[in-house]
Amino acid sequence: MKSFIIGIKNLISWFPLIWKLRNYDYSYGIELFKKYLFDLANHLDSDKSYEVSSKNDAKRIRTTIKLMDKVYNEDYGMEYIKTMESIYGREEFYTRPLKSNPKLCSLEIRFVDIVYSEDELRYIDKQRSKLIDESNKKQEKAHRILWKLIEQNIQKWWD
Repeated sequence: MKSFIIGIKNLISWFPLIWKLRNYDYSYGIELFKKYLFDLANHLDSDKSYEVSSKNDAKRIRTTIKLMDKVYNEDYGMEYIKTMESIYGREEFYTRPLKSNPKLCSLEIRFVDIVYSEDELRYIDKQRSKLIDESNKKQEKAHRILWKLIEQNIQKWWD
């Protein structure tokens, strides 16, 4: 009977996430995994846990979830935008149909508050490219660290 009640509680708890689940994007699987880790951390942090190290495991799981959020929200990959805005001002992105093929669009970036010369804009584009590369490297590193953290700990996260 106890197992049946736990199953019903699980169905109720997981139903909203399962309802939104789609099988064409990995991000849904990440959300499922995060929910599982979140529920596991709550259990390990509760009085129901038997394991001596469960409180520390719960903290580590929560840290993993925070890193997972940063990685899959592209926090590190988008750092260049904040840096660019702090140096050159706010940018806006526009699309404009190509003259050669109106079905295709080109992306244009304009600065809102400051007008730059063509030479300055070329320099800014080089800076943006460097910053994008740096941000992408940070993003990739955070992704590797996240899965290394999971790999090193997941078999210890149980009660």
